[in-house]
Amino acid sequence: MITTMGSSSGSLAVTLPGGRQVVERPEATGDPFVADYWGRSITATPHHGRVGEALAELVGRHALLCRVPRGAIVYGAPVSLLGSASLDDLAARMRTPQLREESERFRSTFLVETSRPAEEDTWLGRTIALDGAIVEVVGLIGRCGVPNQAPLTGKADLSVLKALAGYRPANARGEPIFGVEARVVRAGVVRGAPGPDAV
Repeated sequence: MITTMGSSSGSLAVTLPGGRQVVERPEATGDPFVADYWGRSITATPHHGRVGEALAELVGRHALLCRVPRGAIVYGAPVSLLGSASLDDLAARMRTPQLREESERFRSTFLVETSRPAEEDTWLGRTIALDGAIVEVVGLIGRCGVPNQAPLTGKADLSVLKALAGYRPANARGEPIFGVEARVVRAGVVRGAPGPDAV
């Protein structure tokens, strides 16, 4: 697992598998350039340094750490949640048990302990407590092809999107819904895989 942490000083800390930590203050090392992000043009500024080198070494291929404008490569919400029962259900449907241990495919901020599949779909508009934090669920997440790719290698190894499209409802763009997005009402520390408690 890789964890990252920003600090008030503007430094970036990355903890790699095995516990090794690389820390630096990212600085621009080249001119901005235009890159393709799933068919959309974005502007990226390279920040070559120790963190980028460590991540490239981890995945075993050339990689360039870049800074992009806020909101350029994410769907928009500060927090995303996925229910554990939804992930278990998907793994069973795909006959891929290891998917239960790969929640990072969905880039969710939290994997939340739930008792039934799609339980999180019913949280829209709810304010819930996640350990020490409180969030308000504001939308459903439509999925693109990213979950098809192994998180550590970036290589497509599963047809997750096709599986989701076979049984999950879709949003207005035709993307199958899987998980919810939320905004932070009160910041706090969250440990482990929390269960949602109504506020």
